[in-house]
Amino acid sequence: MELNKILGSECKIPPGAVIVVGLSGGADSMALTHLLHTNRYQVIPAHFAHGLRENSMADADAASAACAQWGLQLRLGGADVQTYCREKHKGIEEGARELRYFFLFALAKHFGAQAVAVAHHADDQVETILMHFIRGAGLSGLKGMPYRNATSQFSSDIPLIRPLLSYRHAELVNYCIENQIKYIEDPSNQKDTFFRNRLRHQIIPLLEEENPAFRQAVLRGSISLQADHAWLESQVKEEAQNLGLMRMDGCIGINRMGLMAAERGLRWNTLRKIIADNWPGLRDFDMEALQRLDGLVLDPVRNTVDLVEHIKATSLEGILWLHRDDQLPPVLFSPQIGMEERNLEIPCEIELENGWNLVIEVEPGEVSSIRTADPFEVWLDGESLLGRLFLRRKLPGEKMSPLGLQGHHARLADLFINAHIAKTVRQAYPLVCDEGGVVWIPGVTIADRCRVSENSRQAIHLRFNRKKKTG
Repeated sequence: MELNKILGSECKIPPGAVIVVGLSGGADSMALTHLLHTNRYQVIPAHFAHGLRENSMADADAASAACAQWGLQLRLGGADVQTYCREKHKGIEEGARELRYFFLFALAKHFGAQAVAVAHHADDQVETILMHFIRGAGLSGLKGMPYRNATSQFSSDIPLIRPLLSYRHAELVNYCIENQIKYIEDPSNQKDTFFRNRLRHQIIPLLEEENPAFRQAVLRGSISLQADHAWLESQVKEEAQNLGLMRMDGCIGINRMGLMAAERGLRWNTLRKIIADNWPGLRDFDMEALQRLDGLVLDPVRNTVDLVEHIKATSLEGILWLHRDDQLPPVLFSPQIGMEERNLEIPCEIELENGWNLVIEVEPGEVSSIRTADPFEVWLDGESLLGRLFLRRKLPGEKMSPLGLQGHHARLADLFINAHIAKTVRQAYPLVCDEGGVVWIPGVTIADRCRVSENSRQAIHLRFNRKKKTG
């Protein structure tokens, strides 16, 4: 078999590279390990024991014996798959796969390998595409497995490669026979309790009765779809850059109007990619979840939706935030107000737009200077206020004379920066004002003229509160 061409052109791996190979002991992985070794790659064979069936150690023994014959040292790993799946609420196949890949990529990192190689072949490709089709996958699922995955949940710099995607399982078995390579037959491959096995033994043979070249047709289609997907990915990457993604405190912010302006297919794929890039281990983000997210983008009223597992989306002030359900987007950590001014009676309690409220109370009589450690709570000298009290957003180039500057003025933009108020929340940030200007920037400072002193006879107590739950 001519493997070097595939490794160079498709897998992008140079000759002689260090490669960790997942070696189960079956014909496919034994053939792959032998092929790489005889083609002078620096092979690090690795076997992961799942411990899910009796005599599973025979697989490791067979793999170890073959490696010793080839002058290679087999690296062994294992874990309690059933406990892991129970704790992580995952199916056995998914949990076993995760643990196996964690092991392989940890080895690759330790040895400075250029890739992790697995023995997926052409028959696996056909079965995988059919499984995705039956489950309702889109283009990303129907294109099948690539020769090279550049990034994954397991490593951002070590690729996963599949050099055998052009070869049938029967060819790999014949290779083992011709080269006198002993291999193990996994008895679970014959059990039709597994979905993949039912496809292999029942459904695909029926389809081949209608079209004897069914497998070849699926593989040709996957090649075409991979080319289409690569082009679409370039468009999605450009769209994501144009949207100007914001990453703050573990949350992802997306320009909602930009999303709304995009054609539906581009919008859907952009959202899917953003989710995949930021939560690479998330495997249940299906079409139903995508449509819930897209509905939030297009809905002018609704402001939150649960997606899958621990991921939630919140739409506020033109930004679509993707975040964990135990986190809040940055915009929720600051009070926000709409476009219109809001008059403030004294006393009063008003609700703001994003789960905050403002409470104003009067404390009559002579008061001394009052201090608080809460930046969203202040006392103002009631007699210093000029005319009505109201809330509004900041004006372009606006200034105020803040506490401590002895009458000198400062730009509100500079005060926001110095107080580390996130840029994404400044536009809708509420300012408490009177007819003389800004008297309080919540969380930042008050106007020097409104400070409470020993001569004050009335204090106005203002307090912004954030509710524990929003949406």
